[in-house]
Amino acid sequence: MTKFLVTRPTFSCPKGIPEDVKKTLEKAFTNVIQSKAFADYLIKIDADLGYADSIETGKQIEEDYVKWGKIVKDLGVTAKP
Repeated sequence: MTKFLVTRPTFSCPKGIPEDVKKTLEKAFTNVIQSKAFADYLIKIDADLGYADSIETGKQIEEDYVKWGKIVKDLGVTAKP
């Protein structure tokens, strides 16, 4: 089986953003993602579509933080000042 890295570009907002603002943003992103223009653009750049709402994105970020944090620690990777 071929393994490859998947990236998930995300749009993030500050913690505590008002619920009505979050819903407005999620609706706007959903509208774009469902548009023909966006689908055509993804085909043009040979990209696949993946969408997750704010709850699912938060879960994915937490999972990645744990997984990649362990890898970084096990490899002894440190930041340079």
